[in-house]
Amino acid sequence: METYFRDRWQTSFDFEVEDGLRKLVELQLATVDASGRYTAVPLDDALRQLDQLWDNAYVFEEPVTRQL
Repeated sequence: METYFRDRWQTSFDFEVEDGLRKLVELQLATVDASGRYTAVPLDDALRQLDQLWDNAYVFEEPVTRQL
């Protein structure tokens, strides 16, 4: 991927595969077994998980106003 970006758009970046995989597991979008093999969760499950994460990313609460 890094080579493709360099060749296609003359730009570079450091794609950190291990960090990306760790984040997928942390977000419950993939699992890793005892042998270190990663498996993506089914698409419907991933969509539900992402929807829940986005819906709960920030919970706004109206400030309490005191009446004097």
